Amino acid sequence: GGVGKTTLARFVCDDQRIGSHFDLQMWVCVSTIFDQVRLTREMLEHACKDGQDYGKISSFNVLQDTLLKNIRNKRFLLVLDDIWEDKDKNGWATLLAPLKRNQVPGCMILATTRSKSVAKMIGTMDAVEMKGLDEKEFWLLFEACAFGNENCTDHPGLHTIGQRIAKTLKGYPLAAQSVGALLKGNLSHDHWRDVQETWKSRQENDGDILPILELSYDYLPSHLQHCFSYCALFPE
Repeated sequence: GGVGKTTLARFVCDDQRIGSHFDLQMWVCVSTIFDQVRLTREMLEHACKDGQDYGKISSFNVLQDTLLKNIRNKRFLLVLDDIWEDKDKNGWATLLAPLKRNQVPGCMILATTRSKSVAKMIGTMDAVEMKGLDEKEFWLLFEACAFGNENCTDHPGLHTIGQRIAKTLKGYPLAAQSVGALLKGNLSHDHWRDVQETWKSRQENDGDILPILELSYDYLPSHLQHCFSYCALFPE
């Protein structure tokens, strides 16, 4: 998590060559709950611009037939972002059935996932496995997030602390944004050392972004922590 899979997929979709090649682009966030009806409805919202409320249609078959009618003669790119389901192969086949009946060659599905088992189950080609940025590139990003318009050479003590923290963030862009924003809010030596020491005590679960995000949560004002907890009561 946080390595930049979704961001890369968005860059692909925003490329002018992609826009001119495909008649239709659909972006669906799958997430942890694999719900065929919801996913089909979201595809329909991209494929149909008739203003109809497809949330009122409860029949999965009707939704799929409607989807097929609207994509049958279009070359489409479908992005399935953040897939977790790696066991229900029949469910995936059912979800994609109308897409496979499309009559235009060159349609594509681009999927992002953290799970190698997902990539193996749904993939029709070798997966592109993303890794963190190299140390030099990551520092440039981290520096921009942590110092903003400030010149880091004007803060030699903070520059040293920042480099030590950056080396522990595994090159993840989301980590640079999250921790960098936390440091940027207070360009004092005491604050940066405090963040560094707190982060040292949290480093665990190699490859997991959650401890980094938890660090940001810990430094939120108490009223925003309560707000976060309240929002967590709602479905993802």
